[in-house]
Order: sequence, then C-alpha cells, then structure tokens
Amino acid sequence: MPIQIKPDNKGHPIAASTQNRQSRPKRIMVVSPYAHGGGHYPIFARDLTVGFARCGAQVALLHPRQVAGGFDFLGEKVTTICLAELPLTPFPWLTRLLPRLKPIQECLFWLILNARHDDWDMIYWTDLDPGNQRRLWPLSLARLFGLYRFRTSFSEHHPFSWRGPFSRRIHRYLSLDRRRIGSFDMLVHSQELQGQIRRIIQNDLAGRYVPWGLWPVPASNADRARARIDLGLPSDARVLLVFGWQAVYRKNLDALAEAVAHFKEPANLTLLFVGKHKESEPHPFSKGAWNVKVQFDPEFVSEQRSRQYFEACDAVWANYRGFLGASGVLQQSMSHGRMTLSQATGEIGELSRQHDLGLIVPSESATDLKEVLFRFIKMSAEEQAIYEGNACRAAEHYTWPTIAGLILDNPEDIAFKPVHSSQ
Repeated sequence: MPIQIKPDNKGHPIAASTQNRQSRPKRIMVVSPYAHGGGHYPIFARDLTVGFARCGAQVALLHPRQVAGGFDFLGEKVTTICLAELPLTPFPWLTRLLPRLKPIQECLFWLILNARHDDWDMIYWTDLDPGNQRRLWPLSLARLFGLYRFRTSFSEHHPFSWRGPFSRRIHRYLSLDRRRIGSFDMLVHSQELQGQIRRIIQNDLAGRYVPWGLWPVPASNADRARARIDLGLPSDARVLLVFGWQAVYRKNLDALAEAVAHFKEPANLTLLFVGKHKESEPHPFSKGAWNVKVQFDPEFVSEQRSRQYFEACDAVWANYRGFLGASGVLQQSMSHGRMTLSQATGEIGELSRQHDLGLIVPSESATDLKEVLFRFIKMSAEEQAIYEGNACRAAEHYTWPTIAGLILDNPEDIAFKPVHSSQ
C-alpha cells in the first residue's frame, strides 16, 4: 500500500510543514528532451517548471531543439537552455558527433560537460519517451562510471512492457529494471499503474504516486454559448468532445462508433473530434451516415483554441481502452469545469469515482456505452451543473504548485492522499 498523507478533518491533504518546506530542493533543472515535438511535451514541461518556481525554487529548463513559439512561463522567472543555440563543447570532433545523438543522450552529454554536481539540488527528466524506464540506460551507465551524480527524478506514464515472456524472464533474473530505476526517484501518475509496476519488478517500494497537475480555468455557461458561436456548433445540442490524438483503438473510438450505430432515430448529440488521427487506423466516423452530428478539427490546436473546445462542450470523452495512466484530457476537463464520460478502470476511473466527475461506463460493451450516451443526452441542466461543480472543486486539489510541492517534499511525507469532493 502506498504511504499516505494524513488528511485533515475535511479529508484534504495536510500542507507540508515549515521544516519540510525548508528542506525542499532550491535549485532544479527540468530536462525535456522532446519539448520540440509539440503536443503535450512542451506544455507539461512548462507547467511543471512553473509549479516548481511557484514553490520558491530557482528553476532552469533544458531542451535540445528550438520550440515553436517558445515558452510562456506565466510571469515566472525561469532560465531556458536550448542546446541548439549553444556551443556544447570546444572539441570539434565532439561537435561533429553530437548531431548523431538522440535527444536524451544529447541532454545528458551537455550535463556531464557543463554542470557540476553542486550546481543543482535535483534534475527532473520529463517525458523521456513512452515507457520511460526503458530509456534510463544512458543515465544509469553515466552514473555507474561516476559521470552523472545528480539527484534525479522522472515521470512514468506507462506500464513496464518488456515484450515476450523470454525477455521478461531475463530482465527479472538479472534485475535489470530494478537496477535501472534503483538510483532514481520514479514518480507514477496512477495508483493502479504504480501497483502494476511494483508487481512486475517485484519491488513493493518502487515509484511514488503523485497525481497529474492542472491550472484551474473554470468556464461558465456564458463561455459555453460564446464558444459555440465561434466554433459553429449548435447552441441547443449535447456536445461530446473527443480531444487529443485520435488513436482509434486506444481511445475506444470503435466502441463509440458501434454504440452510436445502434441509435435507431436521430439524437440531439454532436460528436466533436479535435486532433490528428493515426493514418494506420481509419477513423470510424470519417465515413457513413449517422443519427448524430459529427464535426472534425483534424489538427493539433493551440492552447487558446483548445480552451474554446472545452468551453463549448457539455462533456469530455475519457472512456479509453485498458488505459492505466494519468490522462491530460481528464485533467483539462476538470480544470475547465466540464463533466466526463469515463472508463471504470485506471487513474481515470479512480479520479472519476473519487470526485463524481460524470458518467462512468461500467464495461467495454457497446450496450452499456449506448445506455450511458442516452443518459447523457437526456440529462437535466441541474444534474449537469452538479457534475460541473464537482469538477471545479476537484481541480483546486491538483494545481501545479501543489503537485510540484509534493514532488519536492520528503519522499516519506509526500505520497498523495486522495480527496473526495463530497467531504
């Protein structure tokens, strides 16, 4: 069982003691190897950096490539280090070698050459790669040879997925995964994922659960009406937002299509799909006639425009298939005060139940999903307002400064105690 903060008499986590705050790391380097990749990579790095800064830390953000549009640090003073703009080494032969390195190796190379051990109290590697723990080998190797001696934390969003039973046995026999993460502080953004990782590597102490953060920006009914006009959406329809990378199988869109296909009569429902989809997976709603309205924006959208979509919708789709990790889309729905249609399992299901964020689909069957969709379409304004109020209250517990403070506090004191909006 994860260690938990003792809650106060209202069920909220107790703030860190003054002594604990004084012992927090004061100088933090956030390393984001893929910030230039767009999507959530630069946003997550920016938000975590700002959270650290608002905890009183001196923060620098290291990234290897230029980021389109740069970073908006929300008024905080943050040092940025872009390796593409720096001479990494005075040695010409090394300079010719560096472009051959992967982003993680390039950032590590710069740290080894340019940062002293006492320059930083903590290095936080964010978004190393899907399956981050498997990308730690350059850091582990550098630490083995004494080249890299920083206190290091990283975020893990995915289960350990060593392919094939033979490779799993080899890793277990040699304890490679345990050795790889043994000298690093792994932050896991899902309680269920934390449990799965601990079972796989047979280590009951691996990983600390810390939720994913957000910035509360609650949207009103007036915001909804204005956003619908701007986006050309019906003013009186139920709008279900499917936001982000349109991975048909992982985001369960084929099940959504199957459920909607059972609608025998036209329904007052608009499905709003926002984000690119995988070319290898044909989008099930791109063809055919449906008894609901379907609208697409098949591109990555800016933060400002994404806010419009969340303002405009009545609910956000978070009913993914077998997904254990934290969902940035779920956090955005809370931050904007929007209810969700969510899966029953993983971190999504856990947070949805804790805070009563919306309707939970009890299984993967199309019949159950169809019933939930019908309930959503017929929902009264009063019931919807209750769910939206729950989302707004829940968001206050997950602000980025709160999450950053939990990361910085003593590991024995920081594990997050889930809170319930009803308390």
